[in-house]
Amino acid sequence: MNRRQGLSELTLFFAAAAAGVYGLGRAFQGNALWLGVSAVALIVLAKQMSRIQDHWPRRRDEQ
Repeated sequence: MNRRQGLSELTLFFAAAAAGVYGLGRAFQGNALWLGVSAVALIVLAKQMSRIQDHWPRRRDEQ
């Protein structure tokens, strides 16, 4: 991943997180449309997190 792609991924993450939080707040006030916006934002965040593959460092065998 290059720097530009990483920056765009970070921007998308923050935008989706902000839309999700704002949408949940508006949905709790009774606006059902914002519940859909929150659901879409959570789907976008889940898709981003599924692409990340972090692994714990493995120890080399000492044999």
